[in-house]
Amino acid sequence: MSEVIELAVRETEGCIILDIHADNFTYPYTSVVKKNISEHLANGKRYFVLNAQDIKIVDSYGLATIVSSLKLIRDHHGGLALCGLNEMFEKLVKLTHMDKVLEIWPSEAQATYYLSTLIKEG
Repeated sequence: MSEVIELAVRETEGCIILDIHADNFTYPYTSVVKKNISEHLANGKRYFVLNAQDIKIVDSYGLATIVSSLKLIRDHHGGLALCGLNEMFEKLVKLTHMDKVLEIWPSEAQATYYLSTLIKEG
């Protein structure tokens, strides 16, 4: 299992796509994601997709990083969508009732489409 989170960052349809390449989305490695989002927000980017298809294990700190990133993004009037969650990750989100605040989509295309509608709404 990898201990370092690697990010592949790209932009499509006005959204920043963060491909999270790591087995574990756990403390203390998750801070790289929030730092990257903060840097993009400072450069005027407001819409993000977190592609979690490579993540096998997520802990409460990882989930907290996503929620705090969402708050930061919303403070900048932006949007966040997640995609590619495995069954365990989805169960954690539902167990903590975070499915009520997080936008979760099966595919990156669906997540990007959702955010593109927000961009068009202004």
